[in-house]
Amino acid sequence: MPCGTRWAVLKNADGPLTEHQQELPSQLEEYAQNTATAWRIKEMLRWINKASTSQGAAWRLTKFLNYAKSLVKDNPDLRPVKKALNTVRKHKDRIVSRWGKTAPMPCLKE
Repeated sequence: MPCGTRWAVLKNADGPLTEHQQELPSQLEEYAQNTATAWRIKEMLRWINKASTSQGAAWRLTKFLNYAKSLVKDNPDLRPVKKALNTVRKHKDRIVSRWGKTAPMPCLKE
């Protein structure tokens, strides 16, 4: 696997990457297909978070789960990813119901 791959895939794809880190995902496809698939699924999950409404999030979440499932299929190396996707699917309604809600900030007294 190319040097520096671990740190590049842990960062957000649209975040501050060096030129070398920007090239690594395409190199990852050549060296570790399953790792590249897991990385693409992680990045697609970030797409859901950018939805502006709960209805949009629900639509994106459904599309994400269907597409990610087609990528994972029955690949034994991607069993942990499949398990995570099943957990997301199981809690989909709860995820969407919490959309846009944030915990109140604690009142700090000086």
